[in-house]
Amino acid sequence: MSAGQFNRIDPAVTTPQLLINPAFPTYNYDVIDGVTYRIDVTQPARYTPQGQIADAQARRIVDLTFRGRPVTDTMEFVGATNNYRASGGGNFPGMDGSKIVFETVETNQEIIKDWLIAQKNVDATVTPIWSFVPIATPVQVVFESSPEAKSLTGAGTRTRHVGEGKNGFELYALTLR
Repeated sequence: MSAGQFNRIDPAVTTPQLLINPAFPTYNYDVIDGVTYRIDVTQPARYTPQGQIADAQARRIVDLTFRGRPVTDTMEFVGATNNYRASGGGNFPGMDGSKIVFETVETNQEIIKDWLIAQKNVDATVTPIWSFVPIATPVQVVFESSPEAKSLTGAGTRTRHVGEGKNGFELYALTLR
């Protein structure tokens, strides 16, 4: 569902292509810690931003693994989320409140705070959860973001500043090779 955040990119088009689908609410972009995967933006999105099937054959998510092993259709997982998502917020398929395993009045923030306090020391190493499948042809994929992101672009990165965006944002290009 979250892979619908990205527009379909045509590898044959050489003019700039907008990466982010403006019809997809950014607060509905979720990632799942513990699994790794790649998103192939040259493939169509499986779901619409409203959670309806757009293309039942679409397979944007590739190389999905859990603890280094491929995820199969027979595997079952329990996911931890907030009550908004668990009860159907965002229209995620399979998240309609009918399969809640455990519920508490504590907020996610309280649970994480209590866990951090109990741990005393936490390894804060960031491990990439997902990435884009590289596109072999030199496409121009662009997106808008904060002007503050300019300092994170340039030599040694896959992102470069390419101009002004709309409404105070700046326009950036991302290399997907």
